[in-house]
Amino acid sequence: RALHAQGTSQLQIARQLRVGRVTVRRYVTADVFPERAAHRRKPSQLLPFMAYIERRWAEGCTDGVQLWREIQAQGYGGSRRMIAQWVCQCRQEPAPTTPHKHRRPVSEGRTAPADPTPRRASGRRLVWLLLLDPTLLSSAEQAALGQLKGRCPAAATAYPLVQSFVQMVRARTPSAFVPWVDAVAQCDLPALKSFAEGLRQDEAAIRAALTLPWSNDPLEGFVNKIKTIKRQMYGRARFSMLRQRVLLAA
Repeated sequence: RALHAQGTSQLQIARQLRVGRVTVRRYVTADVFPERAAHRRKPSQLLPFMAYIERRWAEGCTDGVQLWREIQAQGYGGSRRMIAQWVCQCRQEPAPTTPHKHRRPVSEGRTAPADPTPRRASGRRLVWLLLLDPTLLSSAEQAALGQLKGRCPAAATAYPLVQSFVQMVRARTPSAFVPWVDAVAQCDLPALKSFAEGLRQDEAAIRAALTLPWSNDPLEGFVNKIKTIKRQMYGRARFSMLRQRVLLAA
């Protein structure tokens, strides 16, 4: 209000004080300090069922999904996430299925791990262990790869074939294609054999990809540009307009 009395515009005040123009306008026009309205917190949807949930928890039912199903049958219309958050706050020890979702005791401290048991590796991570160059793996990744091949015979069989395929693509050696397909045909992995058979049917394209220096990257770039222009039009123009915009963008 002092800046406004000095003749400073509301826009300049907003820029100088780094606040919104709506806030500046409200403060300038107000005779007294505009108190904020008290925020009324809505009651939780779990409130009508809390007595039943606490009783079931005391009886030993610590499964959030089971509790959600039971109160849902009683008329609960909220999400399962709400009951899952309540369970995580009440659980004092790790659950068998979600060991990292529980409230840690105060004695452990904020930096202490919730559970010393390591998390299981995802399927995508295990696939990357089979695809990556062994020389680039860390000691922990090499140990995980050894455990994977030891516990899964299919992974142990597929690993040399996968590595051979990766080396063939990286080194661009088309002469190794037929021996690789023949080696895959001798294994007992149906998924890998189906993949190799599909490559055999498209052998000309595979050899071209391993021999020629060109790729479809420029084509994919043009397709992405056309899709971007098309989405900017929100589907409200005909093909002639899209064609004109693509030509002008070029």
